[in-house]
Amino acid sequence: MRPLSADDGLALFDAALATGENALVTVGLATGGRTALQGGAAPGRARRPVAASGTDKDDLLARLADAGPDGRDALLLDLVRRQIAAVLGHGSPEEVEPDRGFAELGFDSLTAVELRNQLGTVTGLRLPPTLVFDFATPEELAARLGEELTAGVLPQPGSAGPDDRPSATGREQDTIGALFREASESGRVAEGFGLLQAAARLRPTFDTPEEFGSAFAPVRLARGGASPDADGPTLICFSSYVALAGVHQYARFAAVHRNSRDVWALPTPGFGRGERLPASLDAVVRLQSEAVLRCADGGPVVLLGSSSGGILALAVAHHLQKAGTPPAGVALLDTYLPREDSPFTRFAGEMIGGMFDRESLFAHMDAGRLTAMSWYLHIVGAWSPDPLSCPVLLVRSSEPPATGEPAGALAPEEWQASWDGADTVTDVPGNHFTMMEDHAGSTAKTVADWMAALPGARPPGGTPQ
Repeated sequence: MRPLSADDGLALFDAALATGENALVTVGLATGGRTALQGGAAPGRARRPVAASGTDKDDLLARLADAGPDGRDALLLDLVRRQIAAVLGHGSPEEVEPDRGFAELGFDSLTAVELRNQLGTVTGLRLPPTLVFDFATPEELAARLGEELTAGVLPQPGSAGPDDRPSATGREQDTIGALFREASESGRVAEGFGLLQAAARLRPTFDTPEEFGSAFAPVRLARGGASPDADGPTLICFSSYVALAGVHQYARFAAVHRNSRDVWALPTPGFGRGERLPASLDAVVRLQSEAVLRCADGGPVVLLGSSSGGILALAVAHHLQKAGTPPAGVALLDTYLPREDSPFTRFAGEMIGGMFDRESLFAHMDAGRLTAMSWYLHIVGAWSPDPLSCPVLLVRSSEPPATGEPAGALAPEEWQASWDGADTVTDVPGNHFTMMEDHAGSTAKTVADWMAALPGARPPGGTPQ
C-alpha cells in the first residue's frame, strides 16, 4: 500500500460515496497490491474475509431454543468465532482457535470495540467495550453470552453483579460518576476526589491474598517461540490504578512481542466486578507478587508498568528482591513518582480529561472504578522506592500533555517523568497517552531492545549477551 495525498484521499472518499456501498476501504495500492487483489499473486497472498453473520436477536433466540441444551454451546461458539473472523479479516471461522486468548488472536482496543458492536447487534445485549479482556478466550465468551441471553443483561465491568451488588442503586452510582466529572471539568479536582474517597471507605478490603475472595488471574497477551529458553525473560505488565485500568492498555504494546517472548498482564485488584480493595499497598504487592512467581514458573522476569502501573511494578520488585527472587529488570513507561513536587500534579486536569476522552474505547468509568482509583491514590500516598539491585529503564514521552500553552513554552523538566534510580532513560514518540496507543509499537521496540541487552538475556533466537 502506498501513502495517500489529501487530494487522492478526498477523491477516493467522493468515489466511495457514489457507489452506494455501506462498507468500503479507500486505499492506494502499488502494482503488486493490485495484482494480489485481482488474483494474480501467489496462492494465499490474497483472500476474501468471512462475512459476519446477519443473525438478529430474535432469530438467534429461536435457533438457541431449537438447538436445545446440547447444541446451544456449539451454536454460540460458532457465532463468536464467525464474528471474530469477520473483525480480524480471517478467511474462515475455523482459523479462530476457540481456546486461544483474545490478545494472542490479535485484538487491540479498536478491534475489541468493533467485536463488541458486532456481538451487541446480533445478541441485543449491552456489552462492555472491554469485552475481549474480561473473558480470556472465545470459548469463555460464548459460554457467558449463553448465560446472559437466558438470564438478562451483561453487567458492565467494574460494577457489581447480581450476587454481589451493593445496596446503592444504579442511579446513585451514576450520580457519583457524574458529580466527579462535573467537579473535574470545573477545575475542582480535589473536591471530586474527596467525594470518591468517602465512597471508597465504604467498600470491603482485603489484607492477605486469601482474603481477596476470588481468583486473581493474570492474562497472557503474547506467547514466545517454540524454544522458551531462547526467548529471554518473561515480561509481566502491571495495569495502572486509574479508572480506565485494565490489561487492555497493553494490547497494542504486546503485539510486537508475539512469537518472541511470553507477555503477561496483571489486572489491578479492586477494579473488577465485586472485588475487594487492598487494605494497604503491602496487601496488593503480596497478591501480585504471588501472581508474578506463577507466571515466571522459575524463569527470569522483567516487570513493566505504564503510568501508575510502574509504581506497582517497582513495589513488587522490591518485595521480590527482599524475598531473594529479584526480577531481571524493571521497565517504567512514563511513570511519575507519587511525590508533591511531581510534574504530574501540574497536569492532573489534563490527565483526567484524557481519561474521559478515552472512556468509550476502554471501560465505563463508573463508581466502582472511580472509587478504586481514589483508594489507590490514598494507600500509595507519597511512597518513594529505594534503588533496586536490577537494571531499571525509564521510557518517557517526548511530547507534553495537552495544556493549551504555546508549543515549546515548557521546558522538558517541567513535564517529563524522572527518577534518579533509573539506570537508563530514553524518550519515545508521543505523549503520556499516545505512546501506548498510536506509538505503542515504537515503545515496545524500545523495551525489547533494552531487554535484549540485559546481563544474561537472550535475544529471540539468539545467544546470551
